[in-house]
Amino acid sequence: MRHAIAYLITIQLSVFGAVLFLGKANANSLSENKKIFSSINNEINYFEQRYGLAKNVFQKSNLRIYEIGDCEFKVFLHETRIIGIGLIKVSSNCNVVPEGYKIPITDLNVEGFNKGISVNYYGSCLKLCGNAAEPEFYIEIMEPHALNFLERRLTIEYNTSVVNFLEANEKDDNIVMNKVKMEKYREKISNIIKNEQIISYEEGYHISENRNVFAKKMKQQSDKGDGFATAVLATLYEEGTGVNKDKDVALKFYQLAIKSKKWRYKIDDWVFNRMEDLKNELKK
Repeated sequence: MRHAIAYLITIQLSVFGAVLFLGKANANSLSENKKIFSSINNEINYFEQRYGLAKNVFQKSNLRIYEIGDCEFKVFLHETRIIGIGLIKVSSNCNVVPEGYKIPITDLNVEGFNKGISVNYYGSCLKLCGNAAEPEFYIEIMEPHALNFLERRLTIEYNTSVVNFLEANEKDDNIVMNKVKMEKYREKISNIIKNEQIISYEEGYHISENRNVFAKKMKQQSDKGDGFATAVLATLYEEGTGVNKDKDVALKFYQLAIKSKKWRYKIDDWVFNRMEDLKNELKK
């Protein structure tokens, strides 16, 4: 129902840091693995009581690797709180049910995810990649308010059809240097890769660049009087998502959103309800 597009070209950062071997996590059934995303926002101690100790700990990047049964998972932390979880390799034996879905990820292709208020594409390398690493394509999605602006990152295999399309539309230097602004070709790229299978999957709140750019885009649209963008911006300030948390500023944006005459969609009850809840909270 609600759509607002914020584009982002990101670079996947390599993980650095000291590695500490702690031992193999407890084996758990496939059904347990499918529920693993319910651990987002939990404390890491609680997670390890359930799944066992980490195989590897990357201390500088707040990342831990766990072996759960035959599967490997990445767990992203903010201090001691889990902010994201990723399945390193999707397979029939290593499967998960993404938040907001009722079927496992092996039954979903890219088209099944290609929604959200922000959908962005990029590649680890586009051309002349060498042999250092197998190039991959990534799709980053930010879900709407109904899913608490959850982020997803899908990894698919290198797609030559996308590169062939870019070669017909972009300067070769831009492709080689991986400087193509993919957002210009969102509709075309989406159609090319819609049937691709997902080989790796992450979800949570750990892709901060995405959220910062999204908040900036909402602010730009709010400044133009867009009521929907203003309401979304209010929630971002209330939750500290992509901006510094400030509930007084959030209340101001809720009030502006309701007064706005420029709404691309019908004003939903959640705008009024959140504003009233915040008013009451600030009075205490």
